[in-house]
Amino acid sequence: MFFKLILLLIITTVNSFCENKPYYWRVYEEFTPHDALSTEDDKSEIFVGRIPVCDNQMSVTYYPATFNSTNKIAVTFIHEMKRVFYNNIMILCTSEPKRLRWKYINSVALHDRDILNKLVPVGKETTGITYIGKVFHENEWKISTVYAHNRPGLYIWSNVDGKLVIAPDFQVLMFEWSPCDDNNTIASLQV
Repeated sequence: MFFKLILLLIITTVNSFCENKPYYWRVYEEFTPHDALSTEDDKSEIFVGRIPVCDNQMSVTYYPATFNSTNKIAVTFIHEMKRVFYNNIMILCTSEPKRLRWKYINSVALHDRDILNKLVPVGKETTGITYIGKVFHENEWKISTVYAHNRPGLYIWSNVDGKLVIAPDFQVLMFEWSPCDDNNTIASLQV
C-alpha cells in the first residue's frame, strides 16, 4: 500500500513537469522547497500543500492543505472533519510565480466556465474537479478545497469543533495561460 502511494506521488510529479502549466508539486522532505509558492509574501510560513488520501485500494484523491513550515504539519478538511497530517505532504511549487495569483471571488463565480478554466486544480472527485482556495478565518489563513458543484464554495473547518464551514467569499489560486499552453479547456485537465 505504501509503495503504491509513493508510485502515485512520483507519477503525479513527473506528470506535472511534462505539462506546460506554471506549477508542479514536490514531495515535502524536511525542508520547504526553494521554489515553493508562498500564500502571502516571501516571509510567510504558510504554503499550499497537497495531501493524497487512499479512498480505496484503487484510487487516490488529493486535497489542498494549509502547510505550516514552522511546525511542519498540513491541515485541511476531509470527510467532514478537520485533519492534521505529518507525512505524505506535497508542496505547490513554481518556476514562474508571476503566472500564479490569488483572486477574490464568491461561490456564485464558480458557475463561470472562464473562471474555472483558469483555476489551479488539485484533484478529482465523483462530483468533478476540485481547486485550491484560501481564506482568513478565525485569525489564520486556511487553505482547503474549492468545490464548484453541488454546494459551491471553499470547504474549511471550525477551530472550535473541527466541523465544516463553507466560506462563500474567499480567494482562489489562478494561473495565466501562456502561448505554449495547449488544450486549455477544463475537459483536458489532468490532475
